[in-house]
Amino acid sequence: MAVANGAAIGAITGAAGAAANGGNVFKGALKGAFSGAVFGGAGGGAGLEGLLTEAVVGGTMSVIQGGKFGAGFLSAGFSRVAGGFVKGDSLRRAISTVIIGGTAARLGGGKFKNGAISASFTFAVSTIAEHMTSVQSAQEGLSAGATVLSDIGNYGEGRAILGGKIIVSKHGSSSATVSDAELATVQGAFDNIATKGGSNGRQLMESLSVGRPLELILNSSGGNSAGRSNYRMTVDLSTHVNIKSSLYRFSPTRIIAHEATHAVLGYSDRPYSANKVVNFTDGIMKGINGSVRGDYYNVCRPGSC
Repeated sequence: MAVANGAAIGAITGAAGAAANGGNVFKGALKGAFSGAVFGGAGGGAGLEGLLTEAVVGGTMSVIQGGKFGAGFLSAGFSRVAGGFVKGDSLRRAISTVIIGGTAARLGGGKFKNGAISASFTFAVSTIAEHMTSVQSAQEGLSAGATVLSDIGNYGEGRAILGGKIIVSKHGSSSATVSDAELATVQGAFDNIATKGGSNGRQLMESLSVGRPLELILNSSGGNSAGRSNYRMTVDLSTHVNIKSSLYRFSPTRIIAHEATHAVLGYSDRPYSANKVVNFTDGIMKGINGSVRGDYYNVCRPGSC
C-alpha cells in the first residue's frame, strides 16, 4: 500500500512538474511514479531513517534526470536537515527547500536546477505522505472513539465532578471503575480550562450544567471522539497521535478541551468552519501552556500540545 501510494503521489507531482517546465508530462509521471514508489517502499519516517530515505530518493531522482547520484543525495538530505529549521507555512518551507536543495547540489558538483527539482520532489512526496499518515491516524482515533460511544452496555458506574456537571465513567465492562488518579486528571484538566483558558475556557465551562451533565467516558483504545452538541464524549488520556510520521503525546487538557468543544458547543473540525475546534482549543491552551496547533493535522508550537 505504501509503495502504491508513493507511486500515485509521485506520478502526480512528476507530471505537474514536467507540465510546469514545458517537459513531457507522460515521462514526468513515469519518473515521478518510480521515485515515489522508491520513497513509499523505503517507508519515509522521522529521524535518521527519514533523512536517509529522502536523500536516497533525491539521488535516484538526480540519476533519472541525467545528473549525479551524489549531488541529488546531498541536495535532498541537506534540504531535509536545513528545512527543519525553517519556520512558517508550507509555501515558505517549500521555497526554502528548493533554494537549499539547489545550493547543496551545486556545492556537490551538480546542477542547481537538478538539485532544486530533486529537493522539491522529495518535499512534495514526503509532505503529502505525512499528511496521509496523519489523516489515517485521525480516522483511526475517530473510529475507535465512535465504537466506544456506541458500546453503551460496557461502561462502569460514573463518578461526578464539578457538582454533577460532568459524569466520568470508564469503558471496558459494566464493572469498569474510574480510578482516583484518572478522576484527578480529568478534574485538573477542567480546572485548567476554567481558570487559565481565557474567554474560550469560560464559554465552555459556562455551558455545562447539572440539568444536562457532560458524559465523559474514558477508554484505553486510543479513541477520541464526541457527538456534536449531544454532551457525550470519550477520550484516551494517554493518547499518542501519529502526525507527519511521528508519534506525539497530546496533553489530557488539550484532548479533553477539544472533544468537549464538540460535545458541548457543537463546533466542527471542518477546515473552513467558522467555529473550528482546533482554533477554539488553541485559545484555551494559550493561557495554559502557550501551545498552538493551528490545524487539525498539525503538532503544536512550541513544544508539547
